[in-house]
Amino acid sequence: MIFSKKVSPVLIAFILFVLLITSCVSKRMYKKGHALEKANMPIEAAEYYRISVMKNSKNVDAKIALKRTGQMVLDDYINTFYDLYNKQENERAVDKYEQLVRYHKHLIGLGIRLNFDDKSKSYYEEVKDAFISESYQKGVRALDEEDFSTAAAIMSKIFRLNPDYRQVKEKRRTAMYEPIFRNGQQLLIEGAPRKAYYAFDKILREAGEYKDSKLLKEEALEQATITMVVTPSLNSGAMGREAGSIRPMVTDYIQKKKLPFFKVKLDPKEAYFHLDMPEFIRYVHGIGANAILQIRLLDVQYIESDLEKIYKCAYTKTYETYKDENGDEKKRAIYHKRYYREYRASSEFRYSYHYSLISTATGEVLYTNSKKSTLRDRVVFARYKGDFRSLIPGYFDDIDKDSDTDTISDSDYAIKKLRVLFKQRDHLVPIQEMRKKAVEDISQRIADGVCRYNGDKQVILEN
Repeated sequence: MIFSKKVSPVLIAFILFVLLITSCVSKRMYKKGHALEKANMPIEAAEYYRISVMKNSKNVDAKIALKRTGQMVLDDYINTFYDLYNKQENERAVDKYEQLVRYHKHLIGLGIRLNFDDKSKSYYEEVKDAFISESYQKGVRALDEEDFSTAAAIMSKIFRLNPDYRQVKEKRRTAMYEPIFRNGQQLLIEGAPRKAYYAFDKILREAGEYKDSKLLKEEALEQATITMVVTPSLNSGAMGREAGSIRPMVTDYIQKKKLPFFKVKLDPKEAYFHLDMPEFIRYVHGIGANAILQIRLLDVQYIESDLEKIYKCAYTKTYETYKDENGDEKKRAIYHKRYYREYRASSEFRYSYHYSLISTATGEVLYTNSKKSTLRDRVVFARYKGDFRSLIPGYFDDIDKDSDTDTISDSDYAIKKLRVLFKQRDHLVPIQEMRKKAVEDISQRIADGVCRYNGDKQVILEN
């Protein structure tokens, strides 16, 4: 095996490991097959030999054994086929012949060529024709009796064997899609246009034009479509000017979903939004919208804590030279106590909102929902008058006196962890950023909630 220089050693090792495993599995399967063949069970042994060759195509012993036992399996298939043919069990004979053909082709794919009884093909064609003829009559009867599932199963099998046989293609189509078509019609009658739409859509996608499916799909879509006007958010003063983005953002999110049942009408001018609700409903209905999406901001609060300052303990380290008992010069670390300052602050942006989908035909509230959310931010950072990179974390009770409780954490991990604090941001996210995130959250959640509205049953899958 030749590997490119660009292939990583890890990948090479993995490939070699996989090859080793498959080789071991191949040998194990061969041994099991060999044991079964010795026990005079060649047909059972052939399956293990087949797996062995699939795992390792270079296992010569397994290929030789598979050729020998595979021929026995194929002969057994053929003998069974002839037996079923003679008994005039046409369907079982057809199935058995297809099994033996698949087995024969599979072994050819593994490099094993077996002797095939070519005469059996003419017998197969004879029994297949007989099976198709008798099955077709059964399928027609089932179709006449409107037993569509039985008819579909029969016609589908005939279509697979001979797609040009009589009217099998059309009858199979009727058996498969007539129940769906009738269900779609009933759904329209029952006032479930969305479900009806998907029923007719399935027919058109899978079977092409069938009866009035195209026309009925269009009718269902027309009945199911909600064409809405989105109002500006009310009581939005506390949200600031960012609140003005909610309406266009909700509109944009709905349009991006490209759902067939939702359209946003962009006609209304700002002046019309100041009409009282009955007048506004009449106006919106007059411009061709059948729903109003009304949005209210109920409560918006921004809470920011005071900046908390905490003095923290640390050490700096220097080295001094001294002489040991033998008079040799050596160095030792001297730790000096220091204070640095840790700062903490947090903020919360709390907001709640309510939205309703209102019918312009009746003034009825089709769906309404309320949500509360909170955006949080927190900063923790440190400052030191000197070079913070010289600090070593630790603890002490008194900066001027040593104590048994004093601790020094002079490890790379502890030092790196301390230094991270000095690199953290020292300011909270501005309120304008909080408002912007809140507007995005509100807009997306409202769009998601509205688009989950099921007009058939007036049910929402909560977001």
